[in-house]
Amino acid sequence: MDEVTFDPKLAFIECPKCDSAFHVERIKGAQWFCNCCAHEFEGPQSSGETGTTRRSSAPRGKLLAAVAALFVAVSVDASAQVFHVTVTGSDTNPGTQAAPWRTVAKAAQTLIAGQTAVVHGGTYAEHLIRFANSGAQGQPITIQAAPGETPIIDAGFTTSFPPDGVGVAPVFSIDNRHHITLDGLTIRRGRTANVLIADDWPTTDITIQNCTLEDFTTGDNAASIYVNTNAARIVIRDNVIRGRQGDLRANVANGIILFNAGDVTIANNEIANLVQGISYKHSIDRTDRVVVENNRIHDITDYGMLWSKKDAIIRNNLFYRTGLTPGHPAILVFQEAAPCGSLVSSGNQILHNTIVDVSAGITVTRSTACAGAINTLIRDNLVFDYTNGEHRGLGVMPYRDLTNNGTRLEYNLIASSKLAGAQAFVGASSYVTLPNLPASIAQVGNLTTFPVFVNAAARDYTLAAGSPGKGAASDGTDMGSMICAVGPHASCSAPPPPVPVDCAGTWGATWTRNADSDSACSPTGTRTFTESRLFTVSRTPANGGAACPASPETRTVTENCAPPVQSVTYTCWVTGTPSSYVSDGDIRRTIRCDTNGPVTSLPTGTTFTVTVPRK
Repeated sequence: MDEVTFDPKLAFIECPKCDSAFHVERIKGAQWFCNCCAHEFEGPQSSGETGTTRRSSAPRGKLLAAVAALFVAVSVDASAQVFHVTVTGSDTNPGTQAAPWRTVAKAAQTLIAGQTAVVHGGTYAEHLIRFANSGAQGQPITIQAAPGETPIIDAGFTTSFPPDGVGVAPVFSIDNRHHITLDGLTIRRGRTANVLIADDWPTTDITIQNCTLEDFTTGDNAASIYVNTNAARIVIRDNVIRGRQGDLRANVANGIILFNAGDVTIANNEIANLVQGISYKHSIDRTDRVVVENNRIHDITDYGMLWSKKDAIIRNNLFYRTGLTPGHPAILVFQEAAPCGSLVSSGNQILHNTIVDVSAGITVTRSTACAGAINTLIRDNLVFDYTNGEHRGLGVMPYRDLTNNGTRLEYNLIASSKLAGAQAFVGASSYVTLPNLPASIAQVGNLTTFPVFVNAAARDYTLAAGSPGKGAASDGTDMGSMICAVGPHASCSAPPPPVPVDCAGTWGATWTRNADSDSACSPTGTRTFTESRLFTVSRTPANGGAACPASPETRTVTENCAPPVQSVTYTCWVTGTPSSYVSDGDIRRTIRCDTNGPVTSLPTGTTFTVTVPRK
């Protein structure tokens, strides 16, 4: 280690917990934060103070770029906590209420931990707003709407890509920062995103709440809120997320899209008039908690939720008018096409959701090679008036093996007045009613009778008194959502979610031969039998979480055997014709005794033998 004089423009402080120097930044005064391990610690406070540092071994170009991003001089009174932005202000002002700033970008470049910018009503034509600093635990940097006013931050884009020379251009880009809150803003017309989180660097503790996000332009994986890999502790709540503009890849427009993000809460949002509501893609086997609850998702062209993530809780959401393109379920839990160990979607819990007036209800799938959406708990949901004849109310579609899917279907109401017949599509081609599901799908307490709602015309899907499903859920409440708890600023609160269960584990090493599984020995001397081994889980359920189901893996084995009679010898005779026949009535077949070859030299009437396998 070198003892050096600390200069925030030339040196890094090393994190005492993980030894990182590349992602460390000063929060305020002597407080420092490590973006790699989220550790806060004390360090040198100002230029001229001596501290123990280690010079970074990063390449000079990347080092200088990181320094420029991390250490930005701010000309602001550190004792002030609230600043103001108006459409009549000036960025040369001090940001007070009497002399406000003009742009939101000025606030983002100036605020430090614990400070707030109040943005007043009007339209601000801005995009690519970036934060120069991070907040801290209990001291976020906040940009919020003035009470009773509607500030609109409008990037103004109406096309997806150049000719204007500007590529991806969200309104806000939050990257390599933490503890930042956007509150009460109207954010609109970003290019391929309105808010982009963690585009290149770890980004944590970001909250987007009480905002209206609308009319972004479409593009590859475009979304109003785009959360990339290395984002964690993200909260998206009480927002209205709606609308898009599409001139390129108009079929790619999500309300929220997440790529391998960890510890995410998506709650009490209204998501509408989009191609897909919420998408999670590129998941790895991580244990971060993800909860999607109390959202109102409607008027969606394709999937209400397109989900490839393990161990998530999807609860108390309301879906209606999803799958406007036929065949797209309200909730699809799927296995992406990739190496089986890198993308997982197992162990999800789908609880107390109401899904009404949709193309299809809930579908879980598996690929031909990977485990896919196994061990899914589908409990206490209400699925009504689906119209698609393929996926129906429930789809369990393992293209590899149905026997080990681990799906549990408990206390759901699944019915449709618009499509008669089977409620479920199971396996590759089977349509079945709920009482007749395969034994590999655990089921209990499910109903197939039509529900009665308080006011379906007004989208109040609360079950009326006396309705099927009323008080019939596993916890004694109604099947489906608690409607008063759904959407922004709901009037009631749903019970807290159960603790998620990690059902990850390894297959046991010992195969056990299944009793009475042997086939008869074939005439060629082989027979088959089955063997099983159990899946050993690493954690048991707690605090009301769902139990990990037993998940035996089964294989078919072929072995040699000795049949009771392997062949039969017949006596034949030479006739005047090329061959003769004998009949074996015992096994009901005729043996042709061919006289070709050496037999043709025998005189007529000569006998010879033919040995053939017994069938």
